Amino acid sequence: MSEFSRGRLKCNREVALDAFYKQMKYLPTKIGWVASGCSLATQAIAELTHFYNITQLSCISSSPALRNRMRYRYYFQLLASNVLVVHGFFGMIKYFGWKRVRLIAQDEEIYASTMDALKEMLEDYTNVEYSEVRFGSNQGFSSITAF
Repeated sequence: MSEFSRGRLKCNREVALDAFYKQMKYLPTKIGWVASGCSLATQAIAELTHFYNITQLSCISSSPALRNRMRYRYYFQLLASNVLVVHGFFGMIKYFGWKRVRLIAQDEEIYASTMDALKEMLEDYTNVEYSEVRFGSNQGFSSITAF
């Protein structure tokens, strides 16, 4: 039974690092790396690739943190950052005339930076009252309550 069918492959930093080190251990010598399908796993590997002189490309990962060229020197993002999605969310809020909004996000860098960008836009647009809920990876949705 493969690791995938057992549910082992997840959007998980530890799983990504384990897979990376296992691959680096064996020939052939790696000259490039295609990033994971999620930003959390991609960031873990992108912090290491410069030590191995390996270029990493991603078509899917979209964390704004991955744009940090000092931290992720050998990483190249082919997709626009998630922060750009904020303009779409903000446009919907304005279009539908919503007056109250609840922002819910997992307390990870990718989600927190996106939510912070949206909060900034909402603060400039004074017609909307918002509240926010951030929950940890292990916490689940237990901290989400009614507005």
